[in-house]
Amino acid sequence: MGYQMKTLQTYRQEIDALDDELIALLGRRYEIVRNVGHHKAQQDIHVVQSDRVVEVRTRAKQLARKHNLDPDFVVRLYDEMIDHAHTVENGIFQTQKKAGHGAG
Repeated sequence: MGYQMKTLQTYRQEIDALDDELIALLGRRYEIVRNVGHHKAQQDIHVVQSDRVVEVRTRAKQLARKHNLDPDFVVRLYDEMIDHAHTVENGIFQTQKKAGHGAG
């Protein structure tokens, strides 16, 4: 065999380490999403920007192909992340609107 056989436990440890990184990156992504939400609320910009959604989905599909992933699978993941980003941004918008900090 041309490759080193790893144990199932070793593979699982590698997956767990990658999951740690993925979750940390998601945390960073949603930190930026919260900043975007505050910006949109301050500027009275509608939360859902349809053109941006299309742009993000298209880019995710291209990146999926580049990294040998199923593009439909990746787009489904991004649809969930986009929906959650809109939920986060809506919450910020509503909170700032109630506090009187939106443009109005």
